[in-house]
Amino acid sequence: MTLTTNEPNSRGRVKLIVIAVLVALLALGWILAEPIMKWFHIGHGKEQAAAQHDHEAEGAPMSLDDATRASVERMIAEYESVRATLANDTIEGIGDAGEALAKATEDARKVAPPALGDVLGRIAGHAGEIAKAGDIVAARRAFGELGRDLVPLVAMDPALAQSLYLFECPMEQGFNRWIQKTPSMENPYKGQAMLSCGSKIDWKEYTAEMGGEAVAYYTCPMHPSVKQPGPGKCPICGMELTAVTKRDAASGIIVVDSARRQAIGVKTALVGTRALTRSVRVVGRTTYDESRVRDVTLKLSGFVEKLHVNTTGQPVRAGQPLLSIYSPELFAAQKELLLAVQSQRSASGSGAPDRADYLVESAKKRLQLWGFSRGQVDEIARTGKAIERMPVLSPYSGFVIEKNVVEGAAVASGERVFRIAALDVIWVEADVYERDLASVVVGQTARVSFQYLPGEVREGKVAYVYPYLDPGTRTGKIRIELANAKLDLKPEMFADVELESQSGEQLVVPTDSVVDTGPRKLVFLDLGEGRIKPQEIRTGDSNDEWIAVLEGVKEGDRIVTAANFLIAAESRIRSAAESWGGEGAGHAGH
Repeated sequence: MTLTTNEPNSRGRVKLIVIAVLVALLALGWILAEPIMKWFHIGHGKEQAAAQHDHEAEGAPMSLDDATRASVERMIAEYESVRATLANDTIEGIGDAGEALAKATEDARKVAPPALGDVLGRIAGHAGEIAKAGDIVAARRAFGELGRDLVPLVAMDPALAQSLYLFECPMEQGFNRWIQKTPSMENPYKGQAMLSCGSKIDWKEYTAEMGGEAVAYYTCPMHPSVKQPGPGKCPICGMELTAVTKRDAASGIIVVDSARRQAIGVKTALVGTRALTRSVRVVGRTTYDESRVRDVTLKLSGFVEKLHVNTTGQPVRAGQPLLSIYSPELFAAQKELLLAVQSQRSASGSGAPDRADYLVESAKKRLQLWGFSRGQVDEIARTGKAIERMPVLSPYSGFVIEKNVVEGAAVASGERVFRIAALDVIWVEADVYERDLASVVVGQTARVSFQYLPGEVREGKVAYVYPYLDPGTRTGKIRIELANAKLDLKPEMFADVELESQSGEQLVVPTDSVVDTGPRKLVFLDLGEGRIKPQEIRTGDSNDEWIAVLEGVKEGDRIVTAANFLIAAESRIRSAAESWGGEGAGHAGH
């Protein structure tokens, strides 16, 4: 059997299949065209937005719209008023100027693109700090922080920057640049003493520095002492060198990779708020309660016939005889009383009894003024016998702390014979250093301990803060009152005093996180991706664990809390000396 093929029919079927496939593909493309274009447009738009954000974040040149530029120009006009005030070494009128700058900034924020909202918000905040500044140091500090945001904002728009001048002061330890409308330099940071201190900066150079385009040098993450002008490998460990921009070098930012962090024991923590309990420990000594010290003074002259209390330290009770005294003058006064009483009896039947009564009362009053009690005087009048040795009674209860008489001694009127002190309440007087006096207030609880009473702690209240300082020791004295019912506390004992004061919620950082360079105090901010930056802070109260921060960081910032001295060493090696506030750096630049 012979098979035959119909070739024309086969070719036709193939053509039909190809045409059908092409039509199907075209239809599918038509259906998917819109989603594909949307996807491409969205993806491309995101890349553009990201590029624009990076562009703005890096401070690269861009054009502000007319409304925003006009608002920023009004801000600069108010900024210029603040700058001129500080250049004249005064803060007179700076409150109004700061408020005007804050208002101009808020107005600019209303018309500016959202991307500039945070920057303008910070500028407005610093302007408010300038308006509230209590002294020129605080005003200049806030002015520098304001300039840290305003100068990059101006640099973003070449049209805005070209009409302004940018200067830099090498002597200023914080942000040291400022803007002027005139080319004649007037330094707001140093004032009249160094009005012409500084140098002019080209805006293009500053813009390149902001953009991170200028590389200062290349270094090794493991060996920060290595600095090379170009890329390569570390001559010590062979690692690839990393670039350090001029901006990072000037700010002291360093990069510490995870391996290095683990090797040196870096730990971090978030800045937060807490109530700060401050403890002040001082040394004091016990002494008599001055309001309970009494003197026994004679009101007449005579001779001590008998001394009933003859030792210092002896306890006495109110009304107890202290001594017996013979006084010719007192004896004569008693005789006068007896004669007056006799005359009173004789005159009782006469026509003038009142005069005799007057003489008796006058004689009794005289004896009472000399120290006799009313009962003793009445007894003399009743018995008709004068007392030769008058007993001197103690008017107070306590302990004899001073005895100035012996038996048989002649004593004169006005002479102090005994000093008596009550010891059921004792004073503790403590010397507090001048820097700690502000945290001590009347009524504050004090914990007092004594070597004489080991393990025992007594609580008292601060009764008084003396209104003067000891010029030799630069300490102020405070008084604490303690109950002493058992009389186990004795005057002139040494005491350890602990005073605690608690403030309200404050922004604090751990004590170990602060590096004191002398002129300034620094913490190290963890910026992420291994980047660590030294940040100047202004501190307040502190205790063994925490330090209050007044300026420099905010809640939520992450800081280095362990190995920060090693970080400090690396930062100092890698960065410009001026980042550390060294005196030499500033003068060298000048």
